[in-house]
Amino acid sequence: AHGEEAEDLGGWLEASNGRLRTEAAAEPLAHLVDIARMLPKDGDTYFDDVHFTVGAQEPIAAILFEGLVKSGLLP
Repeated sequence: AHGEEAEDLGGWLEASNGRLRTEAAAEPLAHLVDIARMLPKDGDTYFDDVHFTVGAQEPIAAILFEGLVKSGLLP
């Protein structure tokens, strides 16, 4: 049963992220850095189904920084 709960949560998170992607795409001034698609889905990245580990902080920061530079929000 726990595996089914995790699968349901994973599906819910992906659906939620999909809605956020759609909403961001509809906003001309929004800048989306989709870290959910850029990080591995493993125990080094996620503490549980939704929370990042301490070890994931540096890769997340690098992804966000690169996204801000690419969007022109940072020089």
